[in-house]
Amino acid sequence: MGVKFRVIVITMLLCAALIPAFADTSATLSLKGSVAASSSISITAASAATSLTLNSSTSTDTVTVGTITALSNSPTGYSVSVSSANGGNLKGAVSSNTDSIAYTLYVNGASCPLSTSAQIISALSSSSKTTGTTTTLSIMYTENTTLSADTYSDTITFTIAAK
Repeated sequence: MGVKFRVIVITMLLCAALIPAFADTSATLSLKGSVAASSSISITAASAATSLTLNSSTSTDTVTVGTITALSNSPTGYSVSVSSANGGNLKGAVSSNTDSIAYTLYVNGASCPLSTSAQIISALSSSSKTTGTTTTLSIMYTENTTLSADTYSDTITFTIAAK
């Protein structure tokens, strides 16, 4: 073997021996995870919701019609809006029947405006995340002894949105 070859081999061995001397003394590992936004709303209807007494007298009735549960993991909270297909009126199913019964919706005891367009309900909205807030829903209406024979109804829609 030539001298030149030996010098190259020795130089390579010396360089390899020096590499650990220049190694890092610390290292980092980044960890990251994500949680998707999630909001939900559910209603449990009371049996009274579908068996309202409408015409036995002219008294004003307040009836618990169900409970609503709102849940959101948004750190800035959520809002709940409500709308009524008939603008807060129980209307007859027969198209020629013009009779109706106006009612007021109460959410946790606070009256709530009803219209055909969505209105935010402050009693159901929150400024922080929640694991589930359950609230009572009730309606107040005045019975009417002059109603035409029919089935009277309305549909109330609740919508939750993260803030």
